[in-house]
Amino acid sequence: MLELSCFFILFLFFFCYFYTKSFFHPSVIICSVWGGLLLAYSFFNHPLYDLSNRFFYVLWLWILPFCLCSLAFSRRVIKISYKIKSNNFNVKVFKKLYPYVIVFSFCFIFLFIFYSRGEIAAIRELLLEEELPPLLKLGFYLNSFFSIYTFYAILNYKYISKKKVVMLLVLMLIISLLKSNKTSFIALFCGILYCLYKNGKLRIGYLLISILVLLGLVSLVSIGRADYNFESDSGVLNFVYIYTLSPLTAFDALINNEITISEGTIGSSTFTFLYKILAVFGIPLEFSDLGTWVYVPLPTNVFTTLRGFYMDFGYWGVTLIGAFLGSIWGILYKFQEKNYGIFVLFYASMVFSLFVQFFGDYFFYTMSVTIQYLFFSFLLQSKFRVKKKLHQNKK
Repeated sequence: MLELSCFFILFLFFFCYFYTKSFFHPSVIICSVWGGLLLAYSFFNHPLYDLSNRFFYVLWLWILPFCLCSLAFSRRVIKISYKIKSNNFNVKVFKKLYPYVIVFSFCFIFLFIFYSRGEIAAIRELLLEEELPPLLKLGFYLNSFFSIYTFYAILNYKYISKKKVVMLLVLMLIISLLKSNKTSFIALFCGILYCLYKNGKLRIGYLLISILVLLGLVSLVSIGRADYNFESDSGVLNFVYIYTLSPLTAFDALINNEITISEGTIGSSTFTFLYKILAVFGIPLEFSDLGTWVYVPLPTNVFTTLRGFYMDFGYWGVTLIGAFLGSIWGILYKFQEKNYGIFVLFYASMVFSLFVQFFGDYFFYTMSVTIQYLFFSFLLQSKFRVKKKLHQNKK
């Protein structure tokens, strides 16, 4: 079943690519990711358990609706208000915001150092606390704007100083290191590669350099967090398997009832952000566990993006949410293809979630961040539109 699934997913990959002519189409991305992982699972001599037929059934219930709906909606003509079609770049506004962004970044870095007392290991403990210090929490919200602002600079690098773009990228890397979050690096690098692709500047050399730098930074974070022992004979290879292939094995164990996770109220695994808002108003809700450590036989606590959808709604949930999310991504692709500024920025900030579907859900589960990215994308582009109108009225 593994080899058969590899064949059909790779066939679907080529079909989607030749149909869309884009490596950044949602269907192409998820086929390349899942197909590549299954090929790795088949060919590498890893210690992980074999995947059951049920895993492949569930995976197909996800991939097929997602791809078909994203392909269909990315080819539909969708009318939207002209007010959100703006793709203007206002150099004056960018320059006015630049010093504030730089000052904020240094303040955010200082807050990390201050609250962790200058100890790298203490940063991780700080971030795992249930309630962050108010200033640091505010910094995380502003950091979402910083991410959008950085992608905005890369997309419009022709109109600004290259030194400013480099400065923003360096600060983003430092903050990602301090956050001790591997996903932060992946989000940044996927966004950068998309921006280069959008500008027609993506080259194989840039891609290879990005992969090597990303692997180095992820390893550096793991060493700093002291959450993995690289000294064993197969330490490095097992480290790669844990972060790439083991989530598939863990999800397989979950759907075959070999492990149990607290389910909570129906829907709490998928719509966690909404349920937390409802809980503030006193509605009694139980939340499912994000994940628990299991051994397959390598240790892991992630179960792919399918975990929440399957736990909440079973096979139908995987299928329907796959179709729904595929439709959303198809629409987003269509809008960014037409160069609607808001959606180009939003796509740059969220495209990483397609590349890490094997790891977790970074669209629904982290809906707060998703909304922030969309809001800040709208804020930047809408402000430029207003400025332009005012300028035209003065004439």
